[in-house]
Amino acid sequence: MIEIHLPVHRWAAWVLLGLLVLTPSATMATEEPAVEAEPQWWVPSLHSASILTGTRIGLSICWPDAYDPTTTGDNWDRFVHAWSAPPHWDGNEAFFEWDADPWSINLIGHGLMGSEFYLRHRQANFDWWMALGMTLAWSFAWEYLAESWHKQPSGIDLAWTPVGGALIGEGRFWVYSQIRAMDPGPGRHALLYLIDPLGQAERDLMGLEY
Repeated sequence: MIEIHLPVHRWAAWVLLGLLVLTPSATMATEEPAVEAEPQWWVPSLHSASILTGTRIGLSICWPDAYDPTTTGDNWDRFVHAWSAPPHWDGNEAFFEWDADPWSINLIGHGLMGSEFYLRHRQANFDWWMALGMTLAWSFAWEYLAESWHKQPSGIDLAWTPVGGALIGEGRFWVYSQIRAMDPGPGRHALLYLIDPLGQAERDLMGLEY
């Protein structure tokens, strides 16, 4: 497998494309409140940390050999190498498989992961650009602090998780906002679980408003 550094202009193209699409959709998402609410940090932070923890545990269950936490020496060597070498990007692979993972994991899986980070921050009164920044930070944490013990950080994941997550997440936030504006009832509650199952479970279990 050949690993090459992702050229700067490709990184810029991903980010620019995401911002061009995201900016107008974020503007249309909801009407601005009369009094701007302050961002709430603890709920989206705990939510994002739980996503990382749950995903990491799930990987060990699904692929125990590849994500074995007991191989301490080998894992440490991979972790150190992750910080001293560029992210994995092989341009000879198929579309959205540039890190040798299936396209479904990269395109859909990482897009949905990023949307969980993004949506929870938007619900907690973060502006879209702040939510995008936090999605980028949590994506970096996943690649370099959680997964790097077992594989080299992925260039496509570092680019697509925040950008794709923001695009999907802003769409989910718009739908969420429309449902929240409905009259309370079983139908509204079911729709909230449909668009945001993890967030709604947190709201129900902990009595949260967002």
